Amino acid sequence: MPTRHTWRFVDYSARCDGCDWTLYSKNALGVAAQHHDRTGHSVHVESAGCVSYLSDADHETQLGVKK
Repeated sequence: MPTRHTWRFVDYSARCDGCDWTLYSKNALGVAAQHHDRTGHSVHVESAGCVSYLSDADHETQLGVKK
């Protein structure tokens, strides 16, 4: 069976309406939880994800392999 090359990506954003800030970061979920604990504000976190199954050529491009 051939190898399946998989690329995964998840992006997070956190928003506090009380302080009027938005954070786009991998650690947005943790920052949002800590901010809520410290301030009691309602903080909203959104996540978006993507999974791609790559061809051998696309996988090599992702890795920066040159032939």
